[in-house]
Amino acid sequence: MLSTLRLKIFTVVNIIKKLIIPKVKIRVEKSIFSIEIIYEVGYIYFMIRAVFFDFGGTILDNVTFLEKYATKADQKILKSLGYSFSLGKIEKARFKAMEYIENRFKGNSKKHTVGLYNFYFFKFLGIKPSMNLAMKFYRKLSCEWDKYKKNMPYAKELLQFLKRKGIKIVLVSNGSVKGINHDLQLSKMRKYFDLVVISEKLGREKSTLVPFKYALKKLELKPQEVLVVGDRIDEEIFAGKKLGCTTVRIDFGFWKNYRKDEYEEADYVIKSLKEIKSLL
Repeated sequence: MLSTLRLKIFTVVNIIKKLIIPKVKIRVEKSIFSIEIIYEVGYIYFMIRAVFFDFGGTILDNVTFLEKYATKADQKILKSLGYSFSLGKIEKARFKAMEYIENRFKGNSKKHTVGLYNFYFFKFLGIKPSMNLAMKFYRKLSCEWDKYKKNMPYAKELLQFLKRKGIKIVLVSNGSVKGINHDLQLSKMRKYFDLVVISEKLGREKSTLVPFKYALKKLELKPQEVLVVGDRIDEEIFAGKKLGCTTVRIDFGFWKNYRKDEYEEADYVIKSLKEIKSLL
C-alpha cells in the first residue's frame, strides 16, 4: 500500500540536513510559509545523533587471542596447576563451556560473573570444579589475554571524527563492571564516550533490549537517530533491529559467524570501522 507523508519544513537546507530519502518520488510545492514534500514508497531516515558501539571485537580487539592463542594459553596454565590435556580436548571443553553459558544464561548478566566460565571449563575437562580453582585459572589467563589486547584499526580516528561532528558516542557492553573498566583503561578510550552502559549494572544483556532502552532514555534519543555498531548478530545487531535503529555489523573475529543463520542480518556489513564515515 502506498503511503503519503507530508512534512512542513521552512527551508530546503533543513530538509537536506535532517532527512535522507532514498528511492522515493518527490514533488515539491512552494507556498508562502513552507515547502511541502510529498513522497510515496520508501523510508525516511532521521539524522544520526548517536552511535552505540559494542566494545570487545568492535572498539577493542580482544578476540584475536580467542581465535589464535587461547587454547595454547589454557594448556600452559593447566600445566602450571598440575593438569595435562591435549590441545584438542582443551578446545572442545572451551566451546562446550561457552555454549553452556550462552544458553543457560542468555540475556542474564550473571553470564559474566568472574570465574564462572572457568568453572564450567574445568567441569567439561572432567576436573572436579571449584570457584577457588576457577579464580586461580582466571587470574593467570587474564594476564596472558591482556598481552594481546589492542584497539581495533581506525577505532581512535573514528571516535575523534564523531566527536568533531557532535555525534553522541555510547558504549553498550555485555560484561562485568570490573572487566569492562579494566579494558577501557587498557584501551585509553574512556574519554571519548558520552555514556558507558554495562550489562552487569542493569542485570540484563543487550539481547533483552534493556541496556539499549536505558541509553535511549538517558540521552533522550529516538531509535531512528541511532546507529548501532557491533560484531555479534545475536546481541547488539538483534537488539538494534528490534528497536528500529540502523545496524552495522563488523565482519571480524571470533563471533563473526556465531549463530549467523538464526538471526536477521544487519542493515550494513563492513570489514573496517573506516567504512562507518560513509554511512553518516
